Amino acid sequence: MIRTVISFLLSIIIAIFPPLANIINPHDIEQQLEIISVVDTVDFNIMLKDKDGNTVYDSEFSDQETPTPPDTVIPFSYDAREQGLVTSVKNQASTGACWSFAAISAAESSAVKSGFEDVNTVDYSEAHLTWFGLRSLSDNEADPTCGDGIFSDSPYTDGGNWMRSVFALARWSGAEKEENAPFNGFPEAMGNYGEENRYSSYAHLQNSKYISPDDETGIKQAIIDNGSITVSFYYSQSFLNYSDNGAAYYQKSVTNTNHTAVIVGWDDDFSKDNFKRAPERDGAWLVKNSWGEYWGTDGYCWVSYCDPSLSCFVTYEMESADNYDNIYQYDGFGYKGWAYITGENKMTMANVFTADSLEALKAVSFHTVQNDVDYTVRVFTLLDEDDLPTDGKLSAEKSGHLDHRGYYTVELDEPVPIKAGSRYSVVVSITVPDGYNACIPLEYPEGFDGAHNRSYSAEEGVSYFTVGDDYSQWTDSAQEGYNNVCIKAFTDEMQLALKGKSTFRMSLGYLTGVYLQMSTDYIINQFYNRDAVYENGFVMLYDTLGNLIDSLEISFYGDIDDDGEVNKNDYELLSLILKAEVFYDDKDAAAGDLDFDGTLSTADLKLLEEYIKSGGKK
Repeated sequence: MIRTVISFLLSIIIAIFPPLANIINPHDIEQQLEIISVVDTVDFNIMLKDKDGNTVYDSEFSDQETPTPPDTVIPFSYDAREQGLVTSVKNQASTGACWSFAAISAAESSAVKSGFEDVNTVDYSEAHLTWFGLRSLSDNEADPTCGDGIFSDSPYTDGGNWMRSVFALARWSGAEKEENAPFNGFPEAMGNYGEENRYSSYAHLQNSKYISPDDETGIKQAIIDNGSITVSFYYSQSFLNYSDNGAAYYQKSVTNTNHTAVIVGWDDDFSKDNFKRAPERDGAWLVKNSWGEYWGTDGYCWVSYCDPSLSCFVTYEMESADNYDNIYQYDGFGYKGWAYITGENKMTMANVFTADSLEALKAVSFHTVQNDVDYTVRVFTLLDEDDLPTDGKLSAEKSGHLDHRGYYTVELDEPVPIKAGSRYSVVVSITVPDGYNACIPLEYPEGFDGAHNRSYSAEEGVSYFTVGDDYSQWTDSAQEGYNNVCIKAFTDEMQLALKGKSTFRMSLGYLTGVYLQMSTDYIINQFYNRDAVYENGFVMLYDTLGNLIDSLEISFYGDIDDDGEVNKNDYELLSLILKAEVFYDDKDAAAGDLDFDGTLSTADLKLLEEYIKSGGKK
């Protein structure tokens, strides 16, 4: 029986604490979401209203302070363009897709910085991200995120914010290639993408940090690390000044935002005299806009550090889309709120997944809504009779620290093999400094978020949370009406894989570095695959139905003639091979490559001679 938070408030606890309704605090962010959109360069003052007529803003998630950054040497000026990390200026035309253009530009810079894309050729699709960011609601019942998200009638004119883009990319909705979903500037001529296009992606979001506006050093370091980051601010054409040192922007009266762009650099010495109104001090961010090259200075402008509307400094840290084969998730549109318990600085959340095939769990991801968080990720493999997420076997554990709120992927130290059809849980504990309440991001109930109606769906028995790390007192999130917690899991299709500590190697389809005197048990123990077997000189891997998945032939160290012994005959054969007097095949090469450098040489011959003289000792 699943016991909720109510069940562990025993009589003595009830005597100390107020009723549960005053302890569990589900927090709704609908009043904290600002939908930002600028469609052209004219004076465009947007202050959006919620359903009750109140102005909505993108405020901080909590009153928690930003941790003091460590001593870091930051240059007084930096321009990522000079490092070859910034793609060309684009034009959003008459759309409200500035948020999407900014996110894609930052993602492209990260991909270039990471080395898997070229700055001259990478071009991800803003049209795809805009469409699936604002039409995230899927009706595909085969999709575990079916029923989650929003449905915009006019995604290219509605506008959006950083959450729309982060939630979509974290779901693997993009980044798609521009050529597959081109942006043409005419809302009525774009989109109408089908469900088959939702998960088309050539790069995956790995991490996304939300850096507080008061953390100037952290913002600068993030630009250096990623090539660029996004920023939101209030824009009005009347405050733009074309100075001798480039287009310069500053206003001091408005604190809400209506536009998103990309910061690619800064200059601490950019004079305050370059602005129409002089701010309090020198210094400005170099901002890449999405209004074409004829706006500003070749599409760029300088924005004063002092502009009070600057907020939402967000990174988009990308990896190639081949980083993992599969994603397991229930949250199709991130979180709408969070839950905390007054006075508790540690909370734990968990998702239970079922493997579709024989796979290796390699990484997990989750959101945090607070700075300065310690986390511990635990993976449990579950049996059929296991009811709760921690009833099974602890198979992996990893801890770390996060300075900034955001979305994070944690790679496990070793993959966890998961059989087809079996269940496993990902359990994430978060701890914040004393005096603060640890918050668990939740899909929370459906409702209006300042611009759109959010829908969520959830099944019981898959999402949980508890106080601290009390594994005996799990609350089923769906039963309490909070839908799912936001944890994802990433797997690879399971093939034969050696443990990191193994000295064995896989070469040309052979397992090399295997000595004749090694036991079969020792050989099998070098693999992650617990179900691998040794059969007639092969390591074999079968699925639960007995189908062969992968195999690897063993090539014994020095046994070039494959007769089960290492002796002078192998030495003579290798000598002839090196003289090109004897034809050799891949297995001969694998057995004779004793220094594991990928080639046969006199160095291998010398090692073989020493091995034979030692009597077959390593």
